[in-house]
Amino acid sequence: MSSRNRVAEVKPNPGQLCPQCQELNLLPDKFRPGAGDDTKGNLPGFLNANFDAVGLESRHLGYLEIYRRRDSCCFCWLIFEATHSKDSAQIGCDGLAGNGERVDCNLEWRLDGRDLETDGRSAGNSKSPGHPSSRRILISNPQRLFPDAYIMPLSSETSIQQFSARRIPFSRVDLDLIRYWMDTCSKKHGESCRILPKQVKGTDISGLLRYIDLKEQRLVHASDLLTKDQNAITYATLSYVWGAQKPQLTLSKSNFAKFCSGGLGPDRKDMPATIRDAMIIVQEIGIRYIWVDALCIIQDSMEDWAAIAPLMDAIFSNGTVNICAASGNTSASGISGSPLTSRSASQAIADVCGMQLAVVKSVESRIRDTIWNIRAWTFQERILSPRSIIFVDDRVFFQCSGATWSEDVYSDITARTWTLEMVESPMQNFSNNPVRLFADLVELYTPRKLTVISDKLIAFEGIASVLSSPLAATMVYGLPNSYFDWALLWENKEAGKRVTNVRPGYLFPSWSWCGWEGGAMWRLSTVASTLIDLHDWLSNHSWITWYYGDEGRLKLVRESSTQDLQARSRWSGYDFSSEDPYGRNRQLLASEFGIDASKPTLPTTEPVNGCLHFCSYTAHFQLSRRSMSTPTFESKLEKGLRRFGIVDSQGDWCGTIILNEEWSSSVGGIFEFVAVSEARDFSMEELDTWNYYVAEERHIAEWYIYYALLITRNENTMVAERVGLAKIYKNAFRDASFDPGTKWTEIILG
Repeated sequence: MSSRNRVAEVKPNPGQLCPQCQELNLLPDKFRPGAGDDTKGNLPGFLNANFDAVGLESRHLGYLEIYRRRDSCCFCWLIFEATHSKDSAQIGCDGLAGNGERVDCNLEWRLDGRDLETDGRSAGNSKSPGHPSSRRILISNPQRLFPDAYIMPLSSETSIQQFSARRIPFSRVDLDLIRYWMDTCSKKHGESCRILPKQVKGTDISGLLRYIDLKEQRLVHASDLLTKDQNAITYATLSYVWGAQKPQLTLSKSNFAKFCSGGLGPDRKDMPATIRDAMIIVQEIGIRYIWVDALCIIQDSMEDWAAIAPLMDAIFSNGTVNICAASGNTSASGISGSPLTSRSASQAIADVCGMQLAVVKSVESRIRDTIWNIRAWTFQERILSPRSIIFVDDRVFFQCSGATWSEDVYSDITARTWTLEMVESPMQNFSNNPVRLFADLVELYTPRKLTVISDKLIAFEGIASVLSSPLAATMVYGLPNSYFDWALLWENKEAGKRVTNVRPGYLFPSWSWCGWEGGAMWRLSTVASTLIDLHDWLSNHSWITWYYGDEGRLKLVRESSTQDLQARSRWSGYDFSSEDPYGRNRQLLASEFGIDASKPTLPTTEPVNGCLHFCSYTAHFQLSRRSMSTPTFESKLEKGLRRFGIVDSQGDWCGTIILNEEWSSSVGGIFEFVAVSEARDFSMEELDTWNYYVAEERHIAEWYIYYALLITRNENTMVAERVGLAKIYKNAFRDASFDPGTKWTEIILG
């Protein structure tokens, strides 16, 4: 028996509390606000003798040395179970981190079911709509050394209360519960339980798609099942990790005809356990057809893969449910808790002050670090699907954009309401604004892992395809061409290197997030001023005519569009009502940016595939360690990143940039920057000590900065590469560049 299992055997004395936990004054009324004894005449809480307002304040419980009291204090034991697990293996049984440091533990009361609607009232609960349905205790660490967890009352089997903990089966998932989730979502949410629009590509694709008919256990063509279009088919999809084990059962040219005849069911001896378990689950919840990539795409046919890969958005968005096998690392792992693959789903429950309290881990903390969740391909499968059933090692969850339900919490109500199970879920809290949605999805997608790095764009293609219509855009290397100047303002969210060796003779460009390892984001402190009126910013504060090389031709990044016929708002893209290719006012370009007939905008160089070709101002500045932000406002950056200062030829601080820490060795060097658009001001993270570089008071000054790319050049090919995004005073570009000074320059950016 492992030491971890021996630790789990420690049980507290029922009802016994240490002096510190006694101070919490744990009462049922704290967990069920407003559900007090009616004999008190429904008095306000502060007049109710059982109410303890002081006890609802956040508390610092000290350090996890409380572990030492877990055998004598039932609440300390619950904290141990909430914080010490395989998800926080760096914390020892002594409550210290792996480096020997003490670990903070905080306690907060959190409301749940805050916006519960009338039809969401639980039995016996007569609260008015909009009142919090319950409270639970959040146990957390400010450094996130252990995942967030909750302590909450356990519902009794005879008196079920919403937003309380639920007992769960140990070895097998309750399939009746999954059927209930599916039925509730279908009837109460309908088509609203989507993040992205349903993709309908027409019956012309029906000849390409195949499904597994679980009743006849064979491969069937969509065209044989359709009456009008592919939406008539009710089918499930499977999202899982293939793994590297070989051989695996796949669809091939040699077995295609055989599988169309039969023999493709869960009882095949060589059927991968994960696919087998998914087939059984899908049948049990009443769905006849399932789509599985390994068995519905001919794996040794590049033609079949090339035809079906662009249809992933339609395949997953048109499915009824996505079975997410997050519990395993390979297709042979099986789905934990399914009828043929058992699990060990323990619950930590203790008697405390006359109540049974249970530990419930946050949903995303159980999903976050699974191999399935960090893979790039599975991201779009989860996001595109209208609803997902996610199996982790010891729990199962249901997610759509309208709900997140966990098998160990009674939150699966018919009314639409926000619950604490939704915290940090990628299925919730997205903006209806397509620009913000695009940025959110890129930020979530880019840190994920790929076995084949050349898949970085195609694994995002399904999401990009769905977003293209609301953005009125074509994606150019992962950036929407209808907002291209703004899209270029992405920054590294974590330290990352250039993506190389995509395939012989082909590279992802440095100017797009796809050209870098690690996460990318549009940092609010950098781009906030552009979002006040994005359409105005694109029209009046950018100037570059962007071209790119495509199959030996020079093309405008943004070609003609009908967007100018649509109703405009502050979130609209380029305006095409003017003669300028990007809808800009040419008189303004000449007066504000000095761009007239004397400054050519049409590149003269031969087009280089994948490279941006454009003309703009370049200048040279020195990289510095000097920061103009005090610790009060300093940026909270991921490990491996650092904010650097930029110094002009007079030795004055003139800008800022975030780069990998390895650039520290280049401090003092002089580098080339190319201005790409105009910025309103510096944020307090970038500059909290006004230095009067601009001869105005800070509250008056605006549009005094350029967004600029730090570039390096390959002298052999004259192709430059983007390194990072800077903000630099316009005056510095005009008057204070190091030699060779400020120039209007033609750039090839690869």
